[in-house]
Amino acid sequence: MKKLSILFFCSFPPPNTGQTIATKLLYHVLNEEHQIDVINIADKNRFKRKSGNFSLSIVIVLIKKIFELKKKLRRNKYDIVYVVYAPYLFSLLRDVAYARIIKYNASSKIIAHIHCGNYGDNFKSGLKKKLFAYLCNVTDKIIFLSPSLRHFDLPEEKIFFLTNMISDDVICSDAEIQTKLEIKKSESHFKIFFISNMIPEKGYADVLLAAEILRNKGVDNFSVHFIGGWPSVENKNIFLQQIKSLNLTKEIKVYDAINDRNIIKAYFLDADVFVLPTYYPVEAQPLSIIEAFNAATPVISTWHASIPDMINQEENGFLIDKQNPRAIADKITILLDKDKWHAMALNSRRSYLLTYQKSIIAPKLKNIFSADNS
Repeated sequence: MKKLSILFFCSFPPPNTGQTIATKLLYHVLNEEHQIDVINIADKNRFKRKSGNFSLSIVIVLIKKIFELKKKLRRNKYDIVYVVYAPYLFSLLRDVAYARIIKYNASSKIIAHIHCGNYGDNFKSGLKKKLFAYLCNVTDKIIFLSPSLRHFDLPEEKIFFLTNMISDDVICSDAEIQTKLEIKKSESHFKIFFISNMIPEKGYADVLLAAEILRNKGVDNFSVHFIGGWPSVENKNIFLQQIKSLNLTKEIKVYDAINDRNIIKAYFLDADVFVLPTYYPVEAQPLSIIEAFNAATPVISTWHASIPDMINQEENGFLIDKQNPRAIADKITILLDKDKWHAMALNSRRSYLLTYQKSIIAPKLKNIFSADNS
């Protein structure tokens, strides 16, 4: 296979988001065989403002990255420039600008990755439609996480599908899974985990209300663990006050963001169920669900984005309607049955092994970037 020169022009952690973590993993896989250069365009203040909102600081960063991109393209002959497109108007203008610079200054192919569930939905009229058509035309390949996330027409030769994968430091061994299953046989306390950035649309308030419903139904052997970064101290304090007002301080544990992936792995192994009742507009294919499957943890999530492609109802988890705390509580009640939980835990692990292992995904990724396909 020809060794390619590839420029990653996209966001890397921090912040830790599904997109930045996925990009870092792709980088490491491709770096095994190709020469990779990087321009990191991460927005470190992403969670301090509403997604898609315009700000002067973003424009300043954009201008700096444009100059850096031009400089790199003049000095290096890249076979491929890898980018990540986003679904907002400002992002469309930015991506068009980047694409024009790449095509004007170099002969590089553009491979774009879509990490959001509503890409293209906002670009269906007026100037946005024309700019979007131009962007699709100059992009050589577009990678979707799932067929259900493709919302617009493209020539078939430009379309590729590639599921997310997870980092090595959260992957559980078969021995660790067996130990978990043995421990859970005799463990009476049921542990519910919510692990995500603490954005309201991720549904953390619904998990809290589900806990209240469980307590009112007489379930007293459970705890709920909320793990994730908050947009502000004020947001966190409001949530803590809600917990206090519902008299759930004994059952609820709230943690800040945890960047140590080994700790995240330990939490998923400790979890009886992972709950992500998301209705986040740009949700696509949550890495956290794959991480849960890997740890033999059943998942409760919503009919949203590509999540229905991931969860087989009553096999590896449950799909529920959005903003429905009672449904969350009802599904958790089902999982309190040890035999039911054990069967779903095994199916969750099987889902990971059959679909999301690195050994399955890495060859597909390398094929997309191969010289023959570029």
